[in-house]
Amino acid sequence: MKIKNSLHLMSAALCGLFFTGCAAVTNITSSPSGASISVNGSVVGQTPLDTVLDDIPRTGVTYTICASRPGYVSQSRTFVKNRVEDSCPTVIPPQIHFELEKLTERQSRAIAGSHTPAPSGFYSAAFRGLAAGWRASSVRPVVPEEAGRREVLAENAVRENNLEVALQHLEQGLEEFPLWPGGHVNAARIAAEMGQYSRAADHAHCYVELLPDAPDSQSVKRNMIIWEEKAQTHFPAQWDPKLGIHVT
Repeated sequence: MKIKNSLHLMSAALCGLFFTGCAAVTNITSSPSGASISVNGSVVGQTPLDTVLDDIPRTGVTYTICASRPGYVSQSRTFVKNRVEDSCPTVIPPQIHFELEKLTERQSRAIAGSHTPAPSGFYSAAFRGLAAGWRASSVRPVVPEEAGRREVLAENAVRENNLEVALQHLEQGLEEFPLWPGGHVNAARIAAEMGQYSRAADHAHCYVELLPDAPDSQSVKRNMIIWEEKAQTHFPAQWDPKLGIHVT
């Protein structure tokens, strides 16, 4: 770990000789220490550590830093570059500390014994990192053929009034290509129609993350608020967004 961190710091120092603000060295700590740290879904080490965050010279770049440790509730911090002249040191503080909250006995039991999957699990720190890069890119990737095929099958399933099959097709397409706004918004509406409100809210989050300025973005946000509220009363166990499971 020390060798790796030293190499990171040396790289940042050399970079600073040639470019201004090309990278930021951030010291990350946690209480207790030993938490796993990831940046935009990629693990960079355990606390305490110094890590280098590369400066991407464009607006709308998101840096999501997550801390997780067994027995504790995971935490995350998100920093966004809103101006092209911003650099990592002006957006991300040189010191980040996570005060990790210990899991309650009830939460620990839920994690140990629950076999209930997340509603769909698409909206995550890793997804937000991918979405930020997708929004910032001037060239949008074409929806893969498999995702397009799943869309056709989902439309047919809706016509046959088989919503569960339609949702399965859309989510299989989204597993192939998670940066598919149309897939997420349609999956959200179908899941809500089925009364699976946590699942609907998950996809709605993804859609808004990808297209925050879309004409229907505000409408989707309003529905998302309603679905999240309904999710708390339509499940026998409460969905814990921090843990990613239902807690009884």
